Amino acid sequence: MNFKSLYFLFTLIIVPVYIFFTPVKDYIENFNKLTYSLEMPKNNLSKDNYSITDDQFINIDGKFLLEQKISESWVLIYPNLNEKSKTDFIDKINNIGITSMIKLKQKNNIIYGIGPFVDKQMAEDISMRIMKSTGEKGETKRLNN
Repeated sequence: MNFKSLYFLFTLIIVPVYIFFTPVKDYIENFNKLTYSLEMPKNNLSKDNYSITDDQFINIDGKFLLEQKISESWVLIYPNLNEKSKTDFIDKINNIGITSMIKLKQKNNIIYGIGPFVDKQMAEDISMRIMKSTGEKGETKRLNN
């Protein structure tokens, strides 16, 4: 065999067989089986025959902790903005990538803010970026949900 026929044998027969042997073998073995489906699988877990009725008492283990989760978020408010300065302020913050403001109602007043943020440090960092860009100092306030 010369080099050219050995090269063709290697690239056209041995390499494809090496690459595609396992998928083709799996396809042939599972030919009549359904392997892929868009249907949701049924729950095959054994169902308990136990049900709790209203008149039964439920014992909860003393080690079982019940905890109340308090979720909080942070918002930057700008109480000194009025309708005239609001449009200039929005144009300036759009230049640094902030595209929306929220309205907060407080004692018959509407206060404009940016947020809410999950992290207080993130809100303060954004406040510093806005202050450098616009000169307006925002107040960081906590919102309890």
